[in-house]
Amino acid sequence: MSESVSERAIGELISASDIAESATTTGAIWSATSTDLNMNVVVITNETPIEGHRNNEVDVVVIGVDGTGTVQIDQQDIHVKPRSAVVIPKGTWRSIRSDASRFAYMTIHRRRAGLWPTSGGSGGMSE
Repeated sequence: MSESVSERAIGELISASDIAESATTTGAIWSATSTDLNMNVVVITNETPIEGHRNNEVDVVVIGVDGTGTVQIDQQDIHVKPRSAVVIPKGTWRSIRSDASRFAYMTIHRRRAGLWPTSGGSGGMSE
């Protein structure tokens, strides 16, 4: 991650588009954590999609920041553009891919222990 923030960002205005614009890598490029929430800015490309997985832990809000992408929830494609949002319910299969060369988005979800995507049926991360 190019910048990691914890309590500092809570109560402060941040610009997800400025964060995404300055990214020189893909993946979770910025994060903030409060007592109750996790917030991340993620950048993916055609070569670095978020592969299909199931997250049984938390609902996740995905907000488009830059470019366009497709969030697939249980085989349903939802097209996300800047300033649009979708809620991914916990327990559903999901994947995220870029519709162009690059897609940046923000995720917000209830705080939980660090998890990573899995392709198996029981665990997984939401981003």
